[in-house]
Amino acid sequence: MEAASEDEAIKAKIFASLDAVCKPEAILATNTSSISITRIAAVTQRPGQVIGMHFMNPVPMMQLVEVIRALQTEDTVFRSVQALAETLGKVPVDVKDAPGFVANRILLPMLNEAMFCLHEGLASAEEIDTVMQLGMSHPMGPLALADLIGLDTCLSIMNVLYDSFKDSKYRPCPLLVQMVDAGYLGRKTGRGSSVMNSQVPVCLSEVADETAHWQNILLEQHAEGISLLTINRPKVLNALNADTLAELDQALDLVAKATDIRVLLITGAGEKAFVAGADIAHMRQLSALEGKYFAEQGMAVFRKLENLPVPVIALVNGYALGGGCELAMSCDFMLAAENARFGQPEVNLG
Repeated sequence: MEAASEDEAIKAKIFASLDAVCKPEAILATNTSSISITRIAAVTQRPGQVIGMHFMNPVPMMQLVEVIRALQTEDTVFRSVQALAETLGKVPVDVKDAPGFVANRILLPMLNEAMFCLHEGLASAEEIDTVMQLGMSHPMGPLALADLIGLDTCLSIMNVLYDSFKDSKYRPCPLLVQMVDAGYLGRKTGRGSSVMNSQVPVCLSEVADETAHWQNILLEQHAEGISLLTINRPKVLNALNADTLAELDQALDLVAKATDIRVLLITGAGEKAFVAGADIAHMRQLSALEGKYFAEQGMAVFRKLENLPVPVIALVNGYALGGGCELAMSCDFMLAAENARFGQPEVNLG
Protein backbone atom coordinates (compact mmCIF):
# COMPACT_ATOMS: atom_id res chain seq x y z
CA MET A 1 0.00 0.00 0.00
CA GLU A 2 1.70 3.18 -1.21
CA ALA A 3 0.83 6.59 0.23
CA ALA A 4 3.59 8.88 -1.07
CA SER A 5 3.17 12.50 -2.14
CA GLU A 6 0.64 13.22 -4.88
CA ASP A 7 3.31 13.24 -7.60
CA GLU A 8 3.04 10.81 -10.51
CA ALA A 9 6.79 10.56 -11.09
CA ILE A 10 7.41 9.64 -7.43
CA LYS A 11 4.64 7.04 -7.46
CA ALA A 12 5.84 5.52 -10.75
CA LYS A 13 9.35 5.11 -9.33
CA ILE A 14 7.99 3.48 -6.16
CA PHE A 15 5.80 1.04 -8.10
CA ALA A 16 8.65 0.07 -10.42
CA SER A 17 10.77 -0.68 -7.33
CA LEU A 18 7.97 -2.59 -5.57
CA ASP A 19 7.38 -4.63 -8.70
CA ALA A 20 11.01 -5.73 -8.66
CA VAL A 21 11.10 -6.85 -5.01
CA CYS A 22 7.58 -8.08 -4.16
CA LYS A 23 6.37 -11.64 -4.61
CA PRO A 24 4.74 -12.30 -8.01
CA GLU A 25 1.32 -12.83 -6.40
CA ALA A 26 1.43 -9.57 -4.37
CA ILE A 27 -1.21 -6.92 -5.03
CA LEU A 28 0.16 -3.37 -5.29
CA ALA A 29 -2.24 -0.64 -4.15
CA THR A 30 -1.94 3.14 -4.24
CA ASN A 31 -3.70 5.69 -2.05
CA THR A 32 -3.55 8.35 -4.76
CA SER A 33 -6.43 10.78 -4.67
CA SER A 34 -6.36 11.83 -8.32
CA ILE A 35 -3.62 10.22 -10.44
CA SER A 36 -4.41 7.63 -13.13
CA ILE A 37 -4.21 4.07 -11.77
CA THR A 38 -3.87 2.84 -15.35
CA ARG A 39 -0.65 4.81 -15.89
CA ILE A 40 0.76 3.69 -12.54
CA ALA A 41 -0.05 0.05 -13.38
CA ALA A 42 1.70 0.38 -16.74
CA VAL A 43 5.14 0.89 -15.15
CA THR A 44 4.97 -2.61 -13.59
CA GLN A 45 5.18 -6.12 -14.98
CA ARG A 46 1.96 -7.01 -13.12
CA PRO A 47 -0.56 -4.36 -14.26
CA GLY A 48 -3.48 -6.70 -13.51
CA GLN A 49 -2.51 -6.67 -9.83
CA VAL A 50 -2.39 -2.88 -9.41
CA ILE A 51 -5.37 -1.04 -7.91
CA GLY A 52 -6.30 2.19 -6.14
CA MET A 53 -7.51 2.41 -2.53
CA HIS A 54 -8.32 6.05 -1.80
CA PHE A 55 -8.87 6.45 1.95
CA MET A 56 -10.51 9.65 3.20
CA ASN A 57 -8.83 11.99 5.69
CA PRO A 58 -8.79 11.62 8.68
CA VAL A 59 -8.67 7.87 8.09
CA PRO A 60 -9.70 6.71 11.60
CA MET A 61 -12.95 8.71 11.40
CA MET A 62 -13.97 8.35 7.75
CA GLN A 63 -15.67 5.16 6.56
CA LEU A 64 -15.34 5.59 2.81
CA VAL A 65 -12.70 3.97 0.60
CA GLU A 66 -12.82 4.56 -3.14
CA VAL A 67 -11.63 1.34 -4.84
CA ILE A 68 -10.37 2.23 -8.32
CA ARG A 69 -9.59 -0.34 -10.97
CA ALA A 70 -6.96 0.38 -13.57
CA LEU A 71 -7.97 -0.59 -17.09
CA GLN A 72 -5.76 -3.66 -16.55
CA THR A 73 -6.94 -4.63 -13.02
CA GLU A 74 -8.19 -8.21 -12.72
CA ASP A 75 -11.62 -8.86 -11.18
CA THR A 76 -10.16 -11.19 -8.55
CA VAL A 77 -7.82 -8.41 -7.40
CA PHE A 78 -10.75 -5.99 -7.12
CA ARG A 79 -12.76 -8.46 -5.05
CA SER A 80 -9.80 -9.12 -2.72
CA VAL A 81 -9.24 -5.41 -2.10
CA GLN A 82 -12.97 -4.81 -1.63
CA ALA A 83 -13.02 -7.56 1.02
CA LEU A 84 -9.93 -6.07 2.69
CA ALA A 85 -11.62 -2.67 2.98
CA GLU A 86 -14.68 -4.29 4.59
CA THR A 87 -12.43 -6.18 7.02
CA LEU A 88 -10.95 -2.81 8.04
CA GLY A 89 -14.46 -1.58 8.86
CA LYS A 90 -14.63 0.68 5.80
CA VAL A 91 -17.28 1.04 3.10
CA PRO A 92 -15.70 0.37 -0.33
CA VAL A 93 -17.19 2.07 -3.39
CA ASP A 94 -16.37 0.89 -6.90
CA VAL A 95 -15.11 3.91 -8.88
CA LYS A 96 -13.81 4.12 -12.45
CA ASP A 97 -10.30 5.35 -13.17
CA ALA A 98 -10.75 9.02 -14.08
CA PRO A 99 -9.01 12.20 -12.90
CA GLY A 100 -9.97 12.92 -9.29
CA PHE A 101 -12.21 9.82 -9.22
CA VAL A 102 -15.54 10.81 -7.58
CA ALA A 103 -14.59 12.30 -4.20
CA ASN A 104 -12.03 14.82 -5.39
CA ARG A 105 -13.77 15.49 -8.72
CA ILE A 106 -16.52 17.04 -6.55
CA LEU A 107 -14.67 18.15 -3.41
CA LEU A 108 -11.54 19.90 -4.71
CA PRO A 109 -13.32 22.32 -7.08
CA MET A 110 -15.45 23.36 -4.08
CA LEU A 111 -12.34 23.98 -1.96
CA ASN A 112 -10.75 25.83 -4.87
CA GLU A 113 -13.87 28.01 -5.23
CA ALA A 114 -13.73 28.81 -1.51
CA MET A 115 -10.14 29.91 -2.06
CA PHE A 116 -11.33 32.16 -4.92
CA CYS A 117 -13.89 33.71 -2.53
CA LEU A 118 -11.06 34.48 -0.12
CA HIS A 119 -8.81 35.73 -2.95
CA GLU A 120 -11.53 38.10 -4.20
CA GLY A 121 -12.28 39.42 -0.69
CA LEU A 122 -15.91 38.26 -0.60
CA ALA A 123 -15.52 37.37 3.08
CA SER A 124 -12.86 36.43 5.61
CA ALA A 125 -11.63 32.84 5.90
CA GLU A 126 -13.56 32.38 9.13
CA GLU A 127 -16.75 33.78 7.58
CA ILE A 128 -16.46 31.57 4.48
CA ASP A 129 -16.10 28.49 6.66
CA THR A 130 -19.01 29.60 8.86
CA VAL A 131 -21.28 29.97 5.80
CA MET A 132 -20.62 26.40 4.74
CA GLN A 133 -20.83 24.95 8.25
CA LEU A 134 -24.04 26.67 9.33
CA GLY A 135 -25.65 27.11 5.90
CA MET A 136 -24.79 23.74 4.34
CA SER A 137 -24.32 21.63 7.50
CA HIS A 138 -20.71 20.81 6.64
CA PRO A 139 -18.85 19.56 9.74
CA MET A 140 -15.77 21.55 8.71
CA GLY A 141 -15.44 24.65 6.56
CA PRO A 142 -13.81 24.30 3.12
CA LEU A 143 -10.75 26.41 3.96
CA ALA A 144 -10.15 24.55 7.23
CA LEU A 145 -10.55 21.28 5.32
CA ALA A 146 -8.07 22.42 2.66
CA ASP A 147 -5.57 23.16 5.42
CA LEU A 148 -6.16 19.71 6.90
CA ILE A 149 -5.63 18.00 3.53
CA GLY A 150 -2.58 20.16 2.79
CA LEU A 151 -2.62 23.06 0.33
CA ASP A 152 0.17 21.46 -1.70
CA THR A 153 -1.95 18.33 -2.11
CA CYS A 154 -4.98 20.43 -3.07
CA LEU A 155 -2.91 22.23 -5.70
CA SER A 156 -1.55 18.94 -7.07
CA ILE A 157 -5.07 17.55 -7.48
CA MET A 158 -6.37 20.74 -9.11
CA ASN A 159 -3.45 20.61 -11.54
CA VAL A 160 -4.33 16.99 -12.41
CA LEU A 161 -7.95 17.99 -13.07
CA TYR A 162 -6.98 21.06 -15.11
CA ASP A 163 -4.33 19.26 -17.17
CA SER A 164 -6.64 16.30 -17.81
CA PHE A 165 -9.84 18.11 -18.78
CA LYS A 166 -8.39 21.39 -20.12
CA ASP A 167 -11.46 23.08 -18.64
CA SER A 168 -11.05 26.51 -17.03
CA LYS A 169 -13.42 25.56 -14.19
CA TYR A 170 -10.55 23.50 -12.79
CA ARG A 171 -8.02 26.38 -12.94
CA PRO A 172 -6.23 26.56 -9.54
CA CYS A 173 -6.90 29.77 -7.64
CA PRO A 174 -3.88 32.13 -7.86
CA LEU A 175 -3.96 32.52 -4.07
CA LEU A 176 -3.67 28.74 -3.65
CA VAL A 177 -0.63 28.72 -5.95
CA GLN A 178 0.91 31.66 -4.11
CA MET A 179 0.42 30.11 -0.66
CA VAL A 180 2.06 26.86 -1.76
CA ASP A 181 4.95 28.85 -3.26
CA ALA A 182 5.33 30.61 0.11
CA GLY A 183 5.39 27.30 1.99
CA TYR A 184 2.03 27.95 3.68
CA LEU A 185 0.70 24.41 3.35
CA GLY A 186 -1.91 24.26 6.12
CA ARG A 187 -1.82 22.39 9.41
CA LYS A 188 1.43 20.59 8.70
CA THR A 189 3.29 23.92 8.53
CA GLY A 190 1.09 25.86 10.94
CA ARG A 191 0.04 28.43 8.32
CA GLY A 192 -2.59 28.14 5.66
CA SER A 193 -5.81 29.58 4.28
CA SER A 194 -8.02 29.41 7.37
CA VAL A 195 -7.84 31.57 10.48
CA MET A 196 -7.03 28.72 12.84
CA ASN A 197 -3.89 27.92 10.88
CA SER A 198 -2.54 31.44 10.63
CA GLN A 199 -0.31 30.90 13.67
CA VAL A 200 3.45 30.46 13.46
CA PRO A 201 4.32 26.77 13.96
CA VAL A 202 5.96 25.80 17.25
CA CYS A 203 7.57 22.79 18.86
CA LEU A 204 6.22 21.50 22.15
CA SER A 205 9.61 22.00 23.74
CA GLU A 206 9.38 25.72 22.94
CA VAL A 207 6.15 26.30 24.89
CA ALA A 208 7.08 24.76 28.25
CA ASP A 209 6.53 28.13 29.90
CA GLU A 210 2.89 28.09 28.74
CA THR A 211 2.27 24.84 30.62
CA ALA A 212 4.24 25.59 33.79
CA HIS A 213 1.28 27.14 35.63
CA TRP A 214 -1.08 24.21 35.00
CA GLN A 215 -2.15 22.39 38.14
CA ASN A 216 -4.25 19.55 36.71
CA ILE A 217 -2.80 18.68 33.29
CA LEU A 218 0.63 17.36 32.36
CA LEU A 219 1.72 17.58 28.71
CA GLU A 220 5.09 16.08 27.89
CA GLN A 221 7.04 14.61 25.01
CA HIS A 222 6.87 10.84 25.54
CA ALA A 223 8.99 9.81 22.54
CA GLU A 224 9.86 11.26 19.15
CA GLY A 225 6.61 12.50 17.64
CA ILE A 226 4.53 11.11 20.54
CA SER A 227 3.16 13.31 23.32
CA LEU A 228 1.51 12.18 26.55
CA LEU A 229 -1.27 14.21 28.17
CA THR A 230 -2.13 13.18 31.73
CA ILE A 231 -5.17 14.27 33.71
CA ASN A 232 -3.32 14.77 37.00
CA ARG A 233 -5.87 14.73 39.87
CA PRO A 234 -5.41 11.23 41.32
CA LYS A 235 -6.74 12.16 44.78
CA VAL A 236 -10.20 12.77 43.26
CA LEU A 237 -9.90 10.00 40.63
CA ASN A 238 -8.98 12.62 38.01
CA ALA A 239 -12.50 14.09 38.13
CA LEU A 240 -13.12 17.08 35.86
CA ASN A 241 -13.75 20.58 37.19
CA ALA A 242 -13.79 23.92 35.37
CA ASP A 243 -10.06 24.56 35.89
CA THR A 244 -9.16 21.12 34.56
CA LEU A 245 -11.31 21.63 31.45
CA ALA A 246 -9.74 25.05 30.88
CA GLU A 247 -6.22 23.60 31.09
CA LEU A 248 -7.24 20.68 28.85
CA ASP A 249 -8.59 23.18 26.31
CA GLN A 250 -5.28 25.07 26.35
CA ALA A 251 -3.33 21.83 26.02
CA LEU A 252 -5.32 20.81 22.93
CA ASP A 253 -4.62 24.21 21.34
CA LEU A 254 -0.89 23.63 21.87
CA VAL A 255 -1.10 20.14 20.39
CA ALA A 256 -2.96 21.49 17.33
CA LYS A 257 -0.20 23.98 16.48
CA ALA A 258 2.86 21.94 17.54
CA THR A 259 4.86 20.68 14.58
CA ASP A 260 6.66 17.95 16.54
CA ILE A 261 3.55 16.02 17.66
CA ARG A 262 2.33 13.23 15.39
CA VAL A 263 0.35 11.21 17.96
CA LEU A 264 -1.25 12.24 21.27
CA LEU A 265 -1.78 9.79 24.13
CA ILE A 266 -4.25 10.68 26.89
CA THR A 267 -4.41 8.96 30.27
CA GLY A 268 -5.23 9.55 33.93
CA ALA A 269 -2.76 9.72 36.82
CA GLY A 270 -2.68 6.78 39.24
CA GLU A 271 -4.04 3.27 38.84
CA LYS A 272 -7.65 3.72 39.97
CA ALA A 273 -9.14 5.94 37.30
CA PHE A 274 -8.77 7.33 33.81
CA VAL A 275 -11.34 10.04 34.60
CA ALA A 276 -14.18 9.25 37.01
CA GLY A 277 -16.54 11.85 35.53
CA ALA A 278 -17.26 15.37 36.74
CA ASP A 279 -16.05 16.61 40.12
CA ILE A 280 -19.25 16.41 42.19
CA ALA A 281 -17.84 18.62 44.97
CA HIS A 282 -17.15 21.30 42.36
CA MET A 283 -20.61 20.94 40.80
CA ARG A 284 -22.37 21.36 44.17
CA GLN A 285 -20.97 24.89 44.34
CA LEU A 286 -22.41 25.91 40.95
CA SER A 287 -25.67 27.71 40.29
CA ALA A 288 -28.03 26.31 37.64
CA LEU A 289 -26.64 28.74 35.06
CA GLU A 290 -23.04 27.98 36.03
CA GLY A 291 -23.81 24.26 35.80
CA LYS A 292 -25.15 24.73 32.28
CA TYR A 293 -21.98 26.61 31.31
CA PHE A 294 -19.82 23.89 32.87
CA ALA A 295 -21.56 21.21 30.78
CA GLU A 296 -21.18 23.29 27.61
CA GLN A 297 -17.50 23.87 28.46
CA GLY A 298 -16.97 20.11 28.61
CA MET A 299 -18.73 19.47 25.30
CA ALA A 300 -16.67 22.18 23.58
CA VAL A 301 -13.44 20.58 24.80
CA PHE A 302 -14.58 17.13 23.65
CA ARG A 303 -15.42 18.51 20.19
CA LYS A 304 -12.00 20.12 19.98
CA LEU A 305 -10.45 16.76 20.89
CA GLU A 306 -12.44 15.03 18.12
CA ASN A 307 -11.15 17.54 15.55
CA LEU A 308 -7.45 17.50 16.44
CA PRO A 309 -5.24 17.15 13.34
CA VAL A 310 -3.29 14.24 14.89
CA PRO A 311 -4.50 10.78 15.96
CA VAL A 312 -5.45 10.59 19.65
CA ILE A 313 -5.28 7.38 21.70
CA ALA A 314 -7.00 7.08 25.09
CA LEU A 315 -5.06 4.85 27.51
CA VAL A 316 -7.88 3.86 29.86
CA ASN A 317 -6.82 2.67 33.29
CA GLY A 318 -9.53 2.09 35.89
CA TYR A 319 -12.78 4.05 35.89
CA ALA A 320 -13.94 6.01 32.83
CA LEU A 321 -17.31 7.27 34.01
CA GLY A 322 -19.66 9.99 32.77
CA GLY A 323 -17.53 12.78 31.32
CA GLY A 324 -14.51 10.49 31.53
CA CYS A 325 -16.26 7.97 29.30
CA GLU A 326 -17.18 10.77 26.89
CA LEU A 327 -13.57 11.98 26.92
CA ALA A 328 -12.33 8.52 25.98
CA MET A 329 -14.97 8.20 23.26
CA SER A 330 -13.86 11.53 21.76
CA CYS A 331 -10.45 10.00 21.01
CA ASP A 332 -9.74 8.16 17.76
CA PHE A 333 -8.70 4.94 19.51
CA MET A 334 -9.00 3.44 22.99
CA LEU A 335 -6.65 0.97 24.66
CA ALA A 336 -8.26 -0.38 27.81
CA ALA A 337 -6.36 -2.03 30.66
CA GLU A 338 -7.82 -5.11 32.32
CA ASN A 339 -9.11 -2.97 35.20
CA ALA A 340 -10.85 -0.46 32.88
CA ARG A 341 -14.52 0.17 33.68
CA PHE A 342 -16.76 2.28 31.43
CA GLY A 343 -20.10 3.71 32.48
CA GLN A 344 -22.64 6.52 32.42
CA PRO A 345 -24.03 6.46 36.00
CA GLU A 346 -25.86 9.78 35.53
CA VAL A 347 -28.53 8.07 33.39
CA ASN A 348 -29.98 6.65 36.63
CA LEU A 349 -30.39 10.09 38.21
CA GLY A 350 -33.53 12.16 38.29
